[in-house]
Amino acid sequence: MKNTEYSIQEVRHLLESMGQLYDMVRIVDAEECRVLSINDSGCPVYGNECFSVWGASQRCANCSSYQAYLTNTSRNKTERYQGNCFSIQSVPITIRQDSGSIVSCVMEMINIARDPEPSTDISDTVTVDYEYLLNHDEMTHLYNAHALNKHIRMTMEAHPDTTYLILSGSISNFRLINSLFGREKGNELLIGFADVLRRNCSDRS
Repeated sequence: MKNTEYSIQEVRHLLESMGQLYDMVRIVDAEECRVLSINDSGCPVYGNECFSVWGASQRCANCSSYQAYLTNTSRNKTERYQGNCFSIQSVPITIRQDSGSIVSCVMEMINIARDPEPSTDISDTVTVDYEYLLNHDEMTHLYNAHALNKHIRMTMEAHPDTTYLILSGSISNFRLINSLFGREKGNELLIGFADVLRRNCSDRS
């Protein structure tokens, strides 16, 4: 199933109708691993981490919703936790808000049954390396754009009365550096610049 666009009203109706067919139906932000709900104003509201239902402490290594989000196609998987078997269908959707803005997310439809063959809980299948690579640039080991946006949002939500200053910058004529000295030297420059940022920025920065 390909990504389908829905209005706020259509999403609410879809959740209600699909809820009669499945044990659990929910909308998730696959990038941030958060459950989404729609408030009375028609705006998405972030809830708990989606993986908490499995008893996991971070993103599942085989997250079907993240795969569905990346490939823009539906994905299925089965997970086991505390004697239960969770059959999950993850379908990418797009929500069109009343303001016209678009929210890309995933609808999870889940059926739960007693597990006839109990096995390892999903919490034991989580890999730290997967989570690290998801949130960091592989070369510089700095936060990538996804992790940076998530960190900024969570910090502002936790301290709404604090004023923050966000700085951005770029390396002038970086393409010229790659052209004259080669991509390897360009990468060395990026790694060195990242090291300068780490040395001069505290953990609170």
